[in-house]
Amino acid sequence: MDEIEDLLRSTLVRRSDEVTPGADLADRVRRRSRRARRRTQSVVAAAVAAAAPLLAPPAPAGFLRPSADAEPAAEPSPAIQPFPFLPRLAPVGFGAPVAEIEAGHPVLRQTSADGRWLAVSVTPKPPAGPGEPAKTWRQHEVRGRSGTLTVGTTTALTWQEQQGRWVRVEADARVEVSLLTAYAEGLDGAGSVPVRVPFDLDVTPKGLVLDTVTRAVMVYRPPDVPATADFVDKLVVSLSPVKQFPSTGRPATVGQRSMRISVSDLATMVYVDLGDGRMLEIQAPARTGLDEEWLIAFAAGVYPTADATVSKG
Repeated sequence: MDEIEDLLRSTLVRRSDEVTPGADLADRVRRRSRRARRRTQSVVAAAVAAAAPLLAPPAPAGFLRPSADAEPAAEPSPAIQPFPFLPRLAPVGFGAPVAEIEAGHPVLRQTSADGRWLAVSVTPKPPAGPGEPAKTWRQHEVRGRSGTLTVGTTTALTWQEQQGRWVRVEADARVEVSLLTAYAEGLDGAGSVPVRVPFDLDVTPKGLVLDTVTRAVMVYRPPDVPATADFVDKLVVSLSPVKQFPSTGRPATVGQRSMRISVSDLATMVYVDLGDGRMLEIQAPARTGLDEEWLIAFAAGVYPTADATVSKG
């Protein structure tokens, strides 16, 4: 008997007078099991992170070595791969690293209070060059590999790892080149940073590909739609202030959730009042092939996590 069957049996014993076992109860038990596993994985990751600074040499100038408390407190999602490197050096004045999915690829971001930023991307092919020609470029060894360092409106160091993945560390022009190269050298391929998902989903959109995940939005695309940073022809799930809840559209209620549905030739929009000052907003263009009935059922099973933030637009 596996973990899910154990949980299902114990749940049925406790609630034998209340419920009839069925697919809905099994699904809920599976979600409970997943969340328990995610909490266990988080504890193990924190223990490993806590031991690492004790074994590491002192940090170079301009850096701190993150303590266990400084590690991002996120539960790994079983459906989303984490960012495949862990920064072992924390630039002074920068916040904790935040892992996201952008255009289908993992990205890690760190920002400072004064607006400086660092970003690390991992792609299967060489990443596209900067929008403007670099003022200077030169070869630079990083992590035992030959990389290319470019300096222009931004600074970037790009190289290929042994596994074939391409890695780029990029920063705005105010970040010193020496800081960027030391940060790149300190990336630990044996560690990872979990993606902080904004929503738990009862149902994953079948036939669609996960495209973008930030703390404000989740985006899925049809397989024939290119992986890009925009939302065109994609299923978009986000949070907005409830004051933007529309007064028009067809009303609907699922459970305790009040909804408005707006259908046009271009897209179906579903708005859900969450009752806490926030509104769940779901945009499904016609190209996604998702009908109104499916979207209403989908909206009833979208739950914001503690990491979710309201979209800025």
